Order: sequence, then C-alpha cells, then structure tokens
Amino acid sequence: FGVFADLFAKFPAHLHINAHPDARGRGVGSALISHFVDLLRREGIHGVHLVTSPDARNVKFYRDNGFNHETVREFKTHKLLFMGRLI
Repeated sequence: FGVFADLFAKFPAHLHINAHPDARGRGVGSALISHFVDLLRREGIHGVHLVTSPDARNVKFYRDNGFNHETVREFKTHKLLFMGRLI
C-alpha cells in the first residue's frame, strides 16, 4: 500500500469488511462502519480509508457510507481505488 502512503496522514485508519452474501442489503455493513467510525472518533482519529477496485460493485456502498475522497492509482498492472472518509 505504499502507492497511497501520502494519503495515510489524513486517513490513518484502515477499514476492511466482508459480509456473507446472505447478509448483504440488510444494513450489516453500514452498521459495522458506523460502529467503527464511532470508536475512531472517541480515540481522536480523524480519517479512515479502504482500498478497492474502481469498478468493484462495493464502490457505491462505500460512497453511500461517506467515503467521498477518491484517488485512483496504478499498482503493477491493476488500478486501485483509495476511498477516504473524514470523521
């Protein structure tokens, strides 16, 4: 993740979640993000990020959950999407 190292100061926390397909669309992922953001806020951490693919189906989900800073960069032969959210 050195390709995004210049963004870590603004968005230091990293988020990674997976939900079983049967749990998708039920608010589980949004609830996990909300709880994580609350914990980060209490600890004085002011930004969180994740990395995905620019064409992944989860991009809209993360945008809907406040990840509105987007940076696309090349890594080897792939494009990666950094999505950040200020807290």
